[in-house]
Amino acid sequence: MTMQPQQITVFFPCHSLEDFPTWLEGPQADDLLAAWTAAWHPALIAAAGCIPTWASIDSPPHVVARSIYIVPAAFDSRLAGDFAGTFEVCMIRWAVSRSAIVAESLSKLDAPAVVCAEHAAELHAIGLAWLLGELLARRMRSVTNLASTRFGQAVVDAAKAAVLADEETFRERLKEAYGFLEAARAQYYPADFWLLDLVLLAESTLGDELQSEIDSPVVATWVADAHLIESLSEKQPQILSQLREAVESGRIAPAGGSWDASPVANMAPETLLNDLKKGQALWTKLVGQAPRVYARRTGGFSALLPQVLSGLGYSGVLYMLFDGMSLPDPHTGRIRWEGTGSVSIDALARTPLDARSTTTILSLAEKIGDAMDHDHTAAIAFAHFPENASPWFQELRIIGRSSTLLGSFVTVDEFFRRTTGSGTRAHWEPDAFRTETPSESGDAIEPDVLSKAIENHVAEALRIRLAQQACTFLIPTPCEQQAAVPTVLATSVKEAVPFTKRSWFKKVFSSTHKETSVVLDNGLVKLKVHPRTGGILSLQGPLDRANLLSQQLSRRSTRATPPTGSAWVDPSDRAEYSLMKADSIIQTRNTELGQTAESRGHLQKSDGSAVGSFVQTMSLERGSKFVILDIQLELESAPQGRLFEEYAACRFAWSENEDVSLRRSLHTQSIATQRTQFFSSHFIDLHHCGHGITLFPIGLPWHLQSSPHMLDTLLIVRGETKKRFRLAVGVGVERPFESAIDLACSTASSTPQGESSWESDPFFGPANVRVGVMEAIKEGNRTSGVRLGILESLGKAGRVAVQSRVPIVAAWRCDAAGKRGESIELEGNSILMDLTSYEWAFVVVEFTA
Repeated sequence: MTMQPQQITVFFPCHSLEDFPTWLEGPQADDLLAAWTAAWHPALIAAAGCIPTWASIDSPPHVVARSIYIVPAAFDSRLAGDFAGTFEVCMIRWAVSRSAIVAESLSKLDAPAVVCAEHAAELHAIGLAWLLGELLARRMRSVTNLASTRFGQAVVDAAKAAVLADEETFRERLKEAYGFLEAARAQYYPADFWLLDLVLLAESTLGDELQSEIDSPVVATWVADAHLIESLSEKQPQILSQLREAVESGRIAPAGGSWDASPVANMAPETLLNDLKKGQALWTKLVGQAPRVYARRTGGFSALLPQVLSGLGYSGVLYMLFDGMSLPDPHTGRIRWEGTGSVSIDALARTPLDARSTTTILSLAEKIGDAMDHDHTAAIAFAHFPENASPWFQELRIIGRSSTLLGSFVTVDEFFRRTTGSGTRAHWEPDAFRTETPSESGDAIEPDVLSKAIENHVAEALRIRLAQQACTFLIPTPCEQQAAVPTVLATSVKEAVPFTKRSWFKKVFSSTHKETSVVLDNGLVKLKVHPRTGGILSLQGPLDRANLLSQQLSRRSTRATPPTGSAWVDPSDRAEYSLMKADSIIQTRNTELGQTAESRGHLQKSDGSAVGSFVQTMSLERGSKFVILDIQLELESAPQGRLFEEYAACRFAWSENEDVSLRRSLHTQSIATQRTQFFSSHFIDLHHCGHGITLFPIGLPWHLQSSPHMLDTLLIVRGETKKRFRLAVGVGVERPFESAIDLACSTASSTPQGESSWESDPFFGPANVRVGVMEAIKEGNRTSGVRLGILESLGKAGRVAVQSRVPIVAAWRCDAAGKRGESIELEGNSILMDLTSYEWAFVVVEFTA
């Protein structure tokens, strides 16, 4: 049976648009949108002479003869009433795609017209726009009153023009229809709001699928690390050429900045800055423009970023990640992110919507309404990989090309330019940002993840130290110096103290264990080896009476999760630690230069079965405040579980009666932490009342505070093959950030020649300041100055004096890119300046001729 339809009706699973099911997911959401938008096909509307209507599937209206009724397949079983064909009714049922619905509907027409695909897509999109516009009006507690306008007639005229292939009339009537929708929205929300299309690049998405993103009907932002753009230039040079043109025309904005996805928290400040500069240079070379907005798909964020990014000329930040890692929530969309150093940068912080999901489109009115209600600047971002968005998002793009009904699509550059000054201040402490962990599920941990972390840590320390030593030739020889340089008060790795025979290796009788204990004592540090475990029984400074720290090696396993339905038991309560048993403890060195003790033994379970063996060497050099631990571990079986549940560790313990504050290193700065699982590759400070113990993991990144007075430094995890490790423990260390770099350099076979301590550096500051040489400034063959990075590292704001062993005549601040700022006061060979908490200031120092 064919007909000339008088009406097209789609059944909705609701009684009114106020209870429209925006929460539907998967096939149900797809079927609902497919049914509704199919009814807006130009041939159907032209034949009916009116736009589609809707009715409740639970309370269907009286049947109208010569009508087409479309039932979403997912809700067909809810259809009430008998719709037999006695009234010349055409029922479209069980069709599970829009194309199937359209094909069956057109087959019922007397003379179905042929319409080009582009015109059909435009009408399908305006049908979706009508639905979302109505839902948005109700979300904003209003109505559209479109029935009193010529909206319906404009759509019918556009449909008839599409049937006649009249392009000009079609575009005019389509524009008129969108105008009615926009006018209706202006009645309840006349202000602008913004939509951002974020296209995420990955190594696996650099193929032909990028072409569709180049041809997108709306402007977009491509989020990529620089090395992906380099790969793109090799794999798809023609796409890169089109990308360059699109960026130049403003159709695509680049967002990124980093060279790769390496975790930000793993980097020293110098490494982070070099990574960003390298990324900027690559973008500029290949695309013609470096990103003005910083973004990253994975790798975490850090409170240090705002001051570094601002100094490099970034105008904003996409404060979001796309790997599932959470960030501190500002509870608003548009913020002014204040990081360390009291530097702020604009940021978009609202979590992006998944463009792959049909629910994202179905619930879009709710999301827009929430943003309008709660944000001073309403903005919504959609994220997806190339050609990975849902077809409904593509229709949203078509709507965005023709109308601002649902918001204006803008690039991130345009968004920050048009919303300047509208952000809400947001500030978090450095410890608030999580650090990315290697596959916490334990299913795919990268092989040798700890070994690689140690290698990167040592290489980074060498780069920092070599940069310092590159300027040591500028220091005048002692006979050339007119006045002595003031003594540095901070502790170095090898601080000189008087040698006395009384301080050397000895054995003492332990009344507690009734056994002989090995003691190392150099006058600054006293270490007693546990006679039964071979670990550290006690560690003390020269004036300490009580024990400050103990240490053992252990293999941790975790009992299985309780069965479903049982009470939850935290992994820490299911943990089982092996025991450390020494087979021998011997003296291996006892000279005026230092002392060494070696313990050998095995690790065993509580039932006595062996789980591994160990060799631990404890070294104490003359005049040093550092105990060096060289550890060799052999396990019977490798860990197989989650990162923080199955591992071998070096365990440190302190008195449970002591009030200890824990501080960890982040970007070589010392920050207070409340985390039980944390990253710290340089040092960990344990501050007792009046005492200070510093642990130096020398590149070992992951630590777990397994109880309030115990800390596990992870040595072997799943996939790790390294069996030898070096750590250090310092007593009373005043400059842990400098000592950490020196200790890392001392482990390298390529240790720089000459003195490795920071005390030989040409520039040095007070105990809370680390001075790094960023680059030398040349005039011909002469080094006329240097650019310094002066890092406040303890969170203590105030005025500082940075002293120079090289005569200087001028100094001034600059930004991270080198742009000159205000001049700095000099006092002799000292630079006097004010630093805020955790500030990283860049200073150019000019030498005398």
